[in-house]
Amino acid sequence: MHFSTLSQTLATLWVTVLLSACGGSGSFAPPAAAGDITLAPPTSVAVSGPNMQTVGSFSFGSSSKLSASWTAPASFSVHHFEVIDTESVGGTQTSVSAAASDTSATLIGLKAATVYRITVRACPDAACAWFGAASAVNATTATEYWQLQGSGASVSGLTKLVSDGNARLSATHGYLLHRRRLRQNKVVFPTQTDWRWDGAPGAFMVFTTDSVASCSSVQQNHGYAVWDGTRWNVQYRADGCPKLFTNAQACLPMRLGGARYKMYCGDPFITAGKVTGSFLPYLGPKKLTYADGRVSGAEATVEFEAWEAH
Repeated sequence: MHFSTLSQTLATLWVTVLLSACGGSGSFAPPAAAGDITLAPPTSVAVSGPNMQTVGSFSFGSSSKLSASWTAPASFSVHHFEVIDTESVGGTQTSVSAAASDTSATLIGLKAATVYRITVRACPDAACAWFGAASAVNATTATEYWQLQGSGASVSGLTKLVSDGNARLSATHGYLLHRRRLRQNKVVFPTQTDWRWDGAPGAFMVFTTDSVASCSSVQQNHGYAVWDGTRWNVQYRADGCPKLFTNAQACLPMRLGGARYKMYCGDPFITAGKVTGSFLPYLGPKKLTYADGRVSGAEATVEFEAWEAH
């Protein structure tokens, strides 16, 4: 007799119980599939934000991590645990494994200020095709805050981390889009692999443009282009308008790993927290949006549609 989907321990237990019920002999029918037997789930699942700290009277935690804890089931031998997070905006999932002896795990690389649905599974074997799953728990990552070095309570007291505090991260070559001059072109590629761009297809570029007639009446926009190995292809909508991030100024994309990116943009219409008397968008709060190449097709290419807000 062979049970291809059951662990040896549970198969032996099943046979023993049925033989006992039959007086040690006779025939019986095994379960049709592993799913016919329900495994007990982990209990007391709780999710919280780690790395809590207090600066002055203000307390905050990590904006990219959540910690899950649980109690292991006692009715079977657990091989390992899987902790799965599903984010509420794009529906993408990531997971982390924990040893059978562990009662907690930390999920990393999450989006700030985002609701996640966390599920903990207890697995009886390495494949974990059959498991006991606890009910999902919702938790929200913290808002992202930047800690600045300096003294006092004004911009003038900040410490410069580089000698030239006006150093720019963007190129300034101009192009024409609908007869509008483009500027601040930022080419995005994995700089942690090599700080030099290798010209591989799939890199993307964001660039600043003013209002675009019949497409965007606001003055602060960012266009989008993808490199095909030969030229930059500005992305356009079906109606001929360029695909734009509107009310966005001085955007700065950053890679999170794989085909995942986040981008900070100034918004001239957000006035709370801005430096008094300054019209510069980088001296105030930022809009933060994320992109995941997995949601728009080829993972190596981050299309405009891969961004949450566009």
